[in-house]
Amino acid sequence: MNGIIAQLLSMLMFGTSNALWRKPISKLVVQEAIIYRTVFSVLFFIVLLLTVDDGGWQVSNTAWGINIWVFASVVSCLSYFGLFFFNKALQQTSTGMVVIVVTSSYLFGQFTSFVMLGESPSKGYIIPFSLFIIAILVSDYKSVSQFKISKGVWFALLASMFWGITLPLLSIPAKQIGYVKTGLVLELSVMFMSFLGLKLMQKQTLNLSRFKNDLSFFILLGCLAGGGVLFNNLSYTKIPVYIAGSISSVTHIVSIFAARILFSEKLKLYQYLAAGISVIAIFILTSQ
Repeated sequence: MNGIIAQLLSMLMFGTSNALWRKPISKLVVQEAIIYRTVFSVLFFIVLLLTVDDGGWQVSNTAWGINIWVFASVVSCLSYFGLFFFNKALQQTSTGMVVIVVTSSYLFGQFTSFVMLGESPSKGYIIPFSLFIIAILVSDYKSVSQFKISKGVWFALLASMFWGITLPLLSIPAKQIGYVKTGLVLELSVMFMSFLGLKLMQKQTLNLSRFKNDLSFFILLGCLAGGGVLFNNLSYTKIPVYIAGSISSVTHIVSIFAARILFSEKLKLYQYLAAGISVIAIFILTSQ
């Protein structure tokens, strides 16, 4: 599959799942909601592991050895805090504000790809890069112009930092052990961290009656999250991380449209404009 198409699919799935998160966290503590969702994202990857060949169990670079699994697990555990703070932000402020602020993960991701992964952008990259920045600002320019540092905004910024730094680093194990196995490591790590947080921070146990009441919802959320991770990791094996990050930077626009379709939230003219600018940027990237 083409890497850009894979990243577009990832963007659609992540954007839709981001819009859906408000429902479970309105009734559950964050860690418990994440656990219920992750049950199905883990099952998603187990089924894929049994049916999809993503390179076997041989590590591409034998110098890594077992360390690649340790690296993938540590990075995945850190990425959990992105999801945790994203949901904490949703408990404090509106979905629109949260997804707009979280787009700053794009800047952290570019730092990771250029500085930590040593990638070099092509000369023509500056045009779509600029268009993505404009799309981010235009998508909710009123909120940007009246920016106030609330608790919810701080949580969203923390989410963007953890996601922006860790997700690009998963490109390393995705290329070494395969994009499916990397996804499984990520989801298992997220589940482990959620259980740990529920036990140590909330001093709570799982309430399976709440899980059963919203079972179909958690299945949908888990499959969307699993699909988003799958196609994101796959794109890392096909295209440079900075290009994948550029495309994913407009995930928030998908969330806005998803909220419009699922919850009848009205869209502003400038949000349609932002979506149009993003499409132009993606078209330029695919044409290079």
